[in-house]
Amino acid sequence: MSRTVLLHPLGTDSRCWDDVRLGAGSFAIDLPGHGGAPALPRGADVADFAAVVADALDGERVHVVGASLGGLVAQHLAAEYPGLVDRLVLVDTVTVYPGQMRRMWRERAAMARDRGLAELADPMAAMWFTAPFAAGPVAARIREWFLAMDPESYARACEALATADTTGAVIAAPTLVVCGSADLPPFTDGARLLHERIAGAELAWLDGKHAAFLERAAAFGAELRRFLALDS
Repeated sequence: MSRTVLLHPLGTDSRCWDDVRLGAGSFAIDLPGHGGAPALPRGADVADFAAVVADALDGERVHVVGASLGGLVAQHLAAEYPGLVDRLVLVDTVTVYPGQMRRMWRERAAMARDRGLAELADPMAAMWFTAPFAAGPVAARIREWFLAMDPESYARACEALATADTTGAVIAAPTLVVCGSADLPPFTDGARLLHERIAGAELAWLDGKHAAFLERAAAFGAELRRFLALDS
């Protein structure tokens, strides 16, 4: 049975998956510039992130679960390294960001370099969490990890998101698309588009915003176990 690799969103690291229980066959990877992973050079794109993950897998065929930035990395893995991907789960992600969000990523990169990450923590929390969850311990941990991130590494990842585009990717792996029902329109629209473009893909909605997969970790985990045919 294939193991499951988990790829996190921008600004956090592999620890964000701690509350998603998938058993001993799952493992999380720090993407470049996050957690304990070194950053890629300035100008690296999401395909370069995927190449790092492919190297880490060292030929092992796995189920791939990717959220937001991790979801874009997962799309590249499935399209460019199909022999490594058994089943694919894309969470609150897009194929390409609309122009306004591409500008936002570049602005965030500039702000991180100029002033650090403190001013970006509240906007991130407002985008990711409903108000009750934002006041709780999981959101507090995410905020702590975000503020501890190297600003330059964050900026480089933002720039990679600004140029990300998987609209031409051909994905053959069985795919589940998951999205928070109250996420921003680029992500809810992106979920519908991925569902339409990937042959045979399933689409599931979770109550919540961009990080509904954390806010509804039990429901999300159950959906993953069903789709990936994992033991409960």
